Amino acid sequence: MFKKLELSIGELKLSKLIGDTWYCPPGVVEFEIKDKNYLYDELKKYINFKIQPDYELIGVIKHPGTFPHKDGWNVALNYYINTNNEITTFWEKDNDEYTKTDAAYKFDDSLKEIGNFQAMKNDFYLLDTKIIHSVKVEKTTDVRFIVRVVWNNNSFNEILNSITPI
Repeated sequence: MFKKLELSIGELKLSKLIGDTWYCPPGVVEFEIKDKNYLYDELKKYINFKIQPDYELIGVIKHPGTFPHKDGWNVALNYYINTNNEITTFWEKDNDEYTKTDAAYKFDDSLKEIGNFQAMKNDFYLLDTKIIHSVKVEKTTDVRFIVRVVWNNNSFNEILNSITPI
């Protein structure tokens, strides 16, 4: 479902990362990475990807956060640049009925919490984004910045076992 990875990297320059707006569901703005070479040059100093990510982006989550959803990719490695005590919660439900949105599957019915975490600045978390999850942002002034690399077709365990610190 999720796992905190004990990885550490140097400061990333957001000016080299934030590109054009890619996707804007409620509470979220996602940006393309402007300089992918810069991102991977920095990451490869600290992390070895045996399976290369399929895509990378910057995620900005604002108040009130995200609704319970599944992403359009299977697995994401999130690097938290800025956090404000937000909680990421994972959910389950009896059936998989959903409403399809552009890049996510939105769930509206009652859900049962199965786990959660609170990421701090500079944390890395690997997430199984095919499990229903949400992010709660308490204050209207809080903003969460994430650098995210994703895998479309691999399983959580496959990616977990393929990432090694350098």
